[in-house]
Amino acid sequence: MKIDREKADFLDEMINHWEREEILAHEKATELKKSYSVKSFDWQKLAQYSIYIALACGVFALGSLLLDQQMAALLSSLYNTPNILISIFSFTLAAYFLFLGNKRRKTKAKQIFSNDALLLAGVLLIANGLAYFGKTIDKNSDNYALLFLAAVPVYGILGYRFKSKLIWAFAL
Repeated sequence: MKIDREKADFLDEMINHWEREEILAHEKATELKKSYSVKSFDWQKLAQYSIYIALACGVFALGSLLLDQQMAALLSSLYNTPNILISIFSFTLAAYFLFLGNKRRKTKAKQIFSNDALLLAGVLLIANGLAYFGKTIDKNSDNYALLFLAAVPVYGILGYRFKSKLIWAFAL
């Protein structure tokens, strides 16, 4: 039977007390102690759910931000930003996130979800940079097949370099 830590401590204390008072024989006390175990808490599952909740909060925050009138005015002024600048900014930010994610994987290896979130942000920014670079090169075409094809070796090289299954998934 799996029980909480507090209950297990209580049972251990009571069984030890009964054994000292000679109410229980040593063999019976050992048998009783083996009949239960402490259930462990799944911290990794909690971390995973926390990441999902944080992402949902980010989506809600972004939605609230876009509904704000002043922010809408700022975003409309950014709409006229040249595509090449958005592409360069996206690639620069992607490089920063990939560098930071890879560095954290070495220094804080146990923080799997946080490190992968940084790598995911870098991967998505690469996709954004490629899309805007494609718009810069060919303004009249809506055919993004060549951009997707260009992304495959980029993600493949990054997946190999960073040894990341997440980036490999984007390469595939």
